[in-house]
Amino acid sequence: MPPIVCAGAWGLFPNKDAVSINHNGHLSADTCHTATCQAPENSASWSITVYGADGYMRSVNGILSASNTTMHADGTFTVHSGSKEACGDVPNRLDVSGSWVTSTRPCSLAQAKMVTSVAR
Repeated sequence: MPPIVCAGAWGLFPNKDAVSINHNGHLSADTCHTATCQAPENSASWSITVYGADGYMRSVNGILSASNTTMHADGTFTVHSGSKEACGDVPNRLDVSGSWVTSTRPCSLAQAKMVTSVAR
């Protein structure tokens, strides 16, 4: 019998420091949707990932994190969710298609918070 491993929380952090916030706004994949977020003010890690309705990533252009996000001077960043045709050639664009959901993962939640305002 193969060994079975179970990880607690996300990244083996305790529950108070790791959370996954899933959002399905039932938004059209044919439109560009934008959200402006405040990045954590400390060294906490974070990511925003797009999944298809089946729970799988559908594009290599489906994840944003501190390592690949273009920031504004005030410490915020704008996420564009949609096709290149719908959004244009903009930074921080996440590919979406069909029915989709986002998962936002701030780590070290006890110290960090991400505030999101969505424009439809």
